[in-house]
Amino acid sequence: MRSNSGTYKVRENEIIHTKVEPPVKAVKCVIHFLDDTSHEIEVDRRSKAQVLLELVYDHLDLVEKDYFSLQYEDDTDGPEERMRWVDPLKSVKRQIKGGSPYHLYFRVKFYVTDPSKLQEEYTRYHFFLQIKKDILDGKLACPPNVSTLLGSYAVQSELGDYSQEEHRSGYLNEFRLVPNQDKQYQSEVMRFHQQHKGQTPADAELNYLERAKHLEMYGVDLHNAKDSSGIDIQLGVTCDGVVVFKNNRKVDTFTWTRIIKISFKRKQFFIQTRGDSADQTETIIGFNMFTYRSCKILWKSCVEYHSFFRLHHIKQLPRKWYQLGSKFRYSGRTEYEAQQSSKRLARSDKPFQRSSSSQLRHTISGTGFSNRNMYDRKSTTSYTPTSALNRSQPPKSALRNSFSARWVVPVIHTMIVHPINGLFNVLMAI
Repeated sequence: MRSNSGTYKVRENEIIHTKVEPPVKAVKCVIHFLDDTSHEIEVDRRSKAQVLLELVYDHLDLVEKDYFSLQYEDDTDGPEERMRWVDPLKSVKRQIKGGSPYHLYFRVKFYVTDPSKLQEEYTRYHFFLQIKKDILDGKLACPPNVSTLLGSYAVQSELGDYSQEEHRSGYLNEFRLVPNQDKQYQSEVMRFHQQHKGQTPADAELNYLERAKHLEMYGVDLHNAKDSSGIDIQLGVTCDGVVVFKNNRKVDTFTWTRIIKISFKRKQFFIQTRGDSADQTETIIGFNMFTYRSCKILWKSCVEYHSFFRLHHIKQLPRKWYQLGSKFRYSGRTEYEAQQSSKRLARSDKPFQRSSSSQLRHTISGTGFSNRNMYDRKSTTSYTPTSALNRSQPPKSALRNSFSARWVVPVIHTMIVHPINGLFNVLMAI
């Protein structure tokens, strides 16, 4: 049916168009990265933490971003500070106590089960930095024979092939690889370093990750608790399930295939399990946490780890209006979705800079030999894959032509105007 009338509100549209928006109140967030650099970002104080996360990912130009998140220090549960993960669905101001600027730390949240499935060398490099930091901080326990091998891969990544002329005695003195580093440890690292000839930084870092993933505490999110007898224990959340540690030794494991339900009530955390295929008996195991907040954080960690590693897709269940308890659910992508996406978006030749270790050195132990190898490492290390190098380097003839143009043209001009000065410049150029 054709309309035979119409109205357009001129004044109303002009008022809407000229309406002045109130100024945005921004908060400053200082992001500390794994290479010990920092970057300041401003966000609207009402913005969700997901907005800040996306800005951090864009700053790093990170494609495989689902493994990473931001942490902040929280001492709500007691005098000892504990690192908490930001909730992407809540504002930063609501989560972090104190005033602006807020300090947050970019870290690996979900440790990949198979490092070789990471598509980009750039992502593997960030995992490499995280595990190095975990070992140095004592968070990731490592046997001596394994720590020396890992240390040699780290040295190979930074210095390249061992050279007897360049790497004199004591060239590892200023490297910090493990908490209690001594001469014997450095000697073993040097011995392994000599065996890694030909490994590029990418090769050494991948070997580092492949060896580190077998460590017992790799990717374990630890929480202090007490068992039913009141004995101090630790509950670790992993990609495979929940692990119980007593006196730093694994005493029990509850795999996700055995777990029916996880729940908490006040300071008590419960795991409901079933037996094997022959025994379908259901059992509820309870643990006592120190505070209600720490109990809820453990429960949320279990929800996130199970969703990320075990599910292919996140299906948001309809919420019931009479639902009791926490409504928290994992809101990000799963590992499966992240890997499928990275296969389409990954860049095989992305150039990036590798930072040097925490040591400050210009020569090796004062011997006068510069600390450089075929990767030309200085205060920061730049490594570009071979395919990118071939495209970016000009031919030698172009370099010779640019040298000639740089010197010949000014010298000819100078000799015409000022013959004596021109002759002097010719001699200097030679």
